[in-house]
Amino acid sequence: MLHTIRTRPLPEQPADAVDLLMACHQRIRRFTAAALRLPDAEGAPAAEIAETAVALRRYFTVALPAHAADEDYSVRPRLLDAGAPAELRDALAEVAAQHEAIDAVTAELAADWRRIADAPARLKELSSALGERAARLDVLFGAHLALEERTIFPAARRALPPGAQRQILDEMRARRPALAFEPAERAGRLA
Repeated sequence: MLHTIRTRPLPEQPADAVDLLMACHQRIRRFTAAALRLPDAEGAPAAEIAETAVALRRYFTVALPAHAADEDYSVRPRLLDAGAPAELRDALAEVAAQHEAIDAVTAELAADWRRIADAPARLKELSSALGERAARLDVLFGAHLALEERTIFPAARRALPPGAQRQILDEMRARRPALAFEPAERAGRLA
């Protein structure tokens, strides 16, 4: 059975920047799960395979970099400026390094998704490598999201004053004017 992947709008009036970051994490999980399912979608209609490949490529090459910028350029510097303790500084350095590893895997996957979007029949040929890369991405995100949710986001909520959190929200919105704050749209299909 095929089902549609939909992008859901991020909250229009989030309680704070962390709520918006958490909404992004839910999207990351949803699209990573879709990336894991695509290699097994052989036999699905070619148009649906192509549509899913396009949606995955767009999400991981457009929306995900905006989220990483939120963390790297809005949250991280403010936490460091707020006098982050050693444990938090270590966590911030670790997630920055994880962004590099995630970027490398998503670049490989984006090339595969482009090939599949252009020629859905190539899914069979690419499914093994695609599955391995998607599984690697899932492992990377598992550790990455957990560290942020367990350590960094609670620290941001505690340590950053309301004015700084409002600035982060404004910066997040500026990074994705057409991505995150419009009504949900059909993004792709997967088996």
